[in-house]
Amino acid sequence: MYEKFIDFYAKLVEQPSKLLAEEDAIKKWTIAFQKDLLLWGSRDVILEYAKFKGLSGSDGKPHKVIFVVDSIMRAMREDLGLSCRKIPKGGLISMWLTDPENLSEG
Repeated sequence: MYEKFIDFYAKLVEQPSKLLAEEDAIKKWTIAFQKDLLLWGSRDVILEYAKFKGLSGSDGKPHKVIFVVDSIMRAMREDLGLSCRKIPKGGLISMWLTDPENLSEG
């Protein structure tokens, strides 16, 4: 189930305009993912995902979304028993960014 989230995010980063144009597909994916999350997600993943859902893309601060997605990924790894102790905040999401050195919570 966590892999579905990573796959979706990867597609969003690779081809944002194409994916965002498919509004119905996004809605279907979101409903299916949330059903899986409700049954199989850890408490921490559910809480981080709730933060993600609560963010508005129109607030002019996309860096907030980036850091919440990073937090979701960290919670997923921890749920799978993988440590994130030595990975800095923003370190997971920076793999997809073209300029990760400019990443800040600003």
